[in-house]
Amino acid sequence: MEKRIWDSSNCLDLAAEYRRLEWCLIPLDGKKPRNKWRMYQSRVSTIEQHRVWWQAGCPANIGLVTGAISKLVVVDVDGQEGMESLRLAGITLPDTVTVETGGGGWHYYYKYPECGVKTRAGILDKIDIRAEGGLVVAPPSIHPETGKVYRFADGKAPGKIEIAQFPQELLKSLNEPSPAKQPGQTLEYVLEGVPEGKRDEMLFRYACRLKGMKLVRAEVEYLVSGAAARCTPPFPQKEAIAKVESAWKYTANAIEHEASIDIVTAAELASMELPEMKWIIEGLLPVGFTLLAGNPKVGKSWMALQIAYSVALGRNLLADSGLEEEGPECEKGEALVLALEDNRRRLHDRLSQLGIKGYAVPPENSKTVGLRWKGVIYGNPATLHLATQWPSMKNGCVEKIEAFLDEHPAVRLIVIDVIQRVVSREGKQPMYHEDYNSITPLQNLARRRGIAMLGVHHTRKQSSDDPMETVSGSHGITGVPDCILVLHNKRKREAKLYITGRDIAEQKELAVKHNKNGSWTIVGDAERHFISNERQAILNLLREKGPMKPKSIAEALDGNDSTIRSHLSSMLSKELLEKDKSGNYSVANELSIDWSKVRHLQHKQ
Repeated sequence: MEKRIWDSSNCLDLAAEYRRLEWCLIPLDGKKPRNKWRMYQSRVSTIEQHRVWWQAGCPANIGLVTGAISKLVVVDVDGQEGMESLRLAGITLPDTVTVETGGGGWHYYYKYPECGVKTRAGILDKIDIRAEGGLVVAPPSIHPETGKVYRFADGKAPGKIEIAQFPQELLKSLNEPSPAKQPGQTLEYVLEGVPEGKRDEMLFRYACRLKGMKLVRAEVEYLVSGAAARCTPPFPQKEAIAKVESAWKYTANAIEHEASIDIVTAAELASMELPEMKWIIEGLLPVGFTLLAGNPKVGKSWMALQIAYSVALGRNLLADSGLEEEGPECEKGEALVLALEDNRRRLHDRLSQLGIKGYAVPPENSKTVGLRWKGVIYGNPATLHLATQWPSMKNGCVEKIEAFLDEHPAVRLIVIDVIQRVVSREGKQPMYHEDYNSITPLQNLARRRGIAMLGVHHTRKQSSDDPMETVSGSHGITGVPDCILVLHNKRKREAKLYITGRDIAEQKELAVKHNKNGSWTIVGDAERHFISNERQAILNLLREKGPMKPKSIAEALDGNDSTIRSHLSSMLSKELLEKDKSGNYSVANELSIDWSKVRHLQHKQ
């Protein structure tokens, strides 16, 4: 292999070379796996997944899964202290593929032996073994603390040197307890013979200690399971894994890693060029968690399905007002709809109404068949996935979504209709805390994976002038989402769509129409579209007569002077009217707005 390839700083290029070596890769944030990765201990990640993980704009380090899946064992030598430990033990490592880590140490790559080797920390002082259940950071990753690059040592890259057999001296050491881990010396061996009544506490403490040693989750689960098996009587493995889960939650709340604290001055922040907000559908659906709330039977499920359909086609169907031959583009990708209040028959009927009639030509010929924007059939995307059942948050909802995303790395949107089917209150905390904590994992997942997640929700029966107050539940429900959409019936087949969010500069209300085929269409600004008869009369008069004073308007319309003035004041504040220095009112400049673009919603930097 040419030297220039292994010296490349392009993760995607090196990932392709690693794939040719049949090594299994995963993305890392620093040294921590970005996604759930247990599945990749038995299944090699695909080239398609690599393209998503390491494409431009998606920075991530490369993690190499060790063990049988990659046929590799890596000896992790931590600096000169590790080298001295090997020297004192009389062990000389054979020449092999070698990586200089960004932290001043070395990774020595060896062939995975037929007898098998499990990951083990501290086999000697400053010496770890990364094998089954483990991973290492691979070139050209960046060390999260030093900022230095992981690189292959000169002449020690794959293809420049053969990967050697795993040293017999180390293999023998792995089969013998080290002096530091004799019975009675560490918690792992104290657990041997621990009676009932004390196993829970000891296993939890052991899991916390291992996590504090910066072992990855899979390594901790393996070691805790082994310790549980040595208890008297043996502690159930499922419950042992639950102790690891508790340790992860406890340490996450009690101990914050130093690298997670990022402090900047106001002057530094003001001078930074930060990336613009990323939209899946511009002005409507950002990356992160969006809540879509609406009255019963208002058509919110139809809207959510149409939004997912838009992403699958790469066309914003919601904004197709008939002004153009084709609607505006949006970010195209796969979409998953969890229609948890529907069955397949109802979904089949809805898809048919929206224009998805089944494949017109063999699906292998095209992922989108029969695309006709103005016709009955918009398209039949094989990239729109649907499910009518999904586990709750307590039973692995997030983990199941993570696994689906790993299988379908092109997913850009996941719809949960409705969120009550996956989250629930237990009554153990105040309502606000339970509502807030139930949605936060979904938001964190969406942000971490760079996708949009749309949760469908209900509104209260009580009306309110503030759309946010109509959302069912406590303020914890509305406190988490990055964007909130509230859909309210206004009149037959027409409704208001209220849009607000952290990064949306100004709250907006759109007039939307529920078409007979079930689809929704944006028809304009709600304030202008749903204007009252009295205010419409004022607009018509001023358009016909030109600027007028309040008294003249009241006389012309035969209206109450006080009422007319109240209407004028309100219409002025909503920028429907303008007022000159002489006190004359006129119709505000009515620009021709291209609602199909929906550009007016974009946050101006």
